[in-house]
Amino acid sequence: SSGINAEYGGQDEMDSYMYQTVGHNVVESLETSLGIKLYRGTTSGVAVAQDLAYPATPNDEVEDLYHLLSRVKSETGCTAVCSGAIFSTYQKNRVERVCERL
Repeated sequence: SSGINAEYGGQDEMDSYMYQTVGHNVVESLETSLGIKLYRGTTSGVAVAQDLAYPATPNDEVEDLYHLLSRVKSETGCTAVCSGAIFSTYQKNRVERVCERL
C-alpha cells in the first residue's frame, strides 16, 4: 500500500488538484490493521500542469506520485496500481500516465 503524505508546509490539509487530504492521518492505521507495509511520500502540492491531459511535468505534484510508485515497484516488484480516482477524469488521466511510465 502507498500514499502521498498530505502534510505540506506544516498543514494537515492542502488544496490539491490531485490528492484527497482530509483524513490522511488515519491511513497509517492500515499498515497495522492489514499487516502490510505502507509506503508514503511527500508532495509539493503544486499542480503545474492543469490541463485535462497530463504530460510529465517537472515540479508537478503528480511527479511525487511517480517517484513514490517507482520506489514501491523497485522494492516490491509490484505490477499493478489501484486508485479511487474513478469519478475524476483529471485524476484518472494522471494515474494512468504515471503507470504508463513505470
